[in-house]
Amino acid sequence: MPKKGETLLIGATNDGVWTRTIVSHRLTAPLMVRGLITLKKLDRMAIVIPGDSSREFRVAFADRESAGDPAGVSDRRLARLVGAAAYEWKHPRALPGPMRQWFGRPYPIVVLVIVLGTELGFDLLRIPRLLSGGYSWIPDIPRTAAGVIFAAYLLLILATIVALWRQAATGFALAGLLSAVQAAWSLAYYLPLVPTYGRETIVFFIVWSWSFPAMIWLMLGLLYLERLRRTRL
Repeated sequence: MPKKGETLLIGATNDGVWTRTIVSHRLTAPLMVRGLITLKKLDRMAIVIPGDSSREFRVAFADRESAGDPAGVSDRRLARLVGAAAYEWKHPRALPGPMRQWFGRPYPIVVLVIVLGTELGFDLLRIPRLLSGGYSWIPDIPRTAAGVIFAAYLLLILATIVALWRQAATGFALAGLLSAVQAAWSLAYYLPLVPTYGRETIVFFIVWSWSFPAMIWLMLGLLYLERLRRTRL
């Protein structure tokens, strides 16, 4: 049964196929109600939420024929969820199609490979300056250590590109690790410059540099949603 803050959704089709899921957050419950109806083609649904005590539960029922009219539901939270079900039955949506493929791979992978490959190319152009002593990836640590860390960073980018292109499971883990390294590097590189350039300027550069890790997580999120779509259909 659902715990405090959770919502239990039990749905069924006219063919007698049942499905059951628990939603952990109240804010996402209406979206989950609508999504479950669409993905599973449900014709009726029972919605269960915790009551005032640990042994009390509140239940509401909705079905396609009555379009889940929430007029008779006294609990506001249940009424909102029944209303979400009614809206989905009255305004059915087409199921999302398969993710667009580029070069035989999902397009987020291709976007990641192109962006990371471009970044790797620009970083490789810094190697002559690094060897001549005109550049340091992390200025506040010894130059030799910074060079070793920079080389490891380049290898991480290369390994991530190869693994993502092969669609290996390690590629997604490496992409997450790479985004964390990028976010940490921006802090290590820009924060010591606050006394020189001012807080506002440095905050701008940090936020801008974090757009690259954010892009990685956005593409990984799209791939995860596509995986959920495939497993639920």
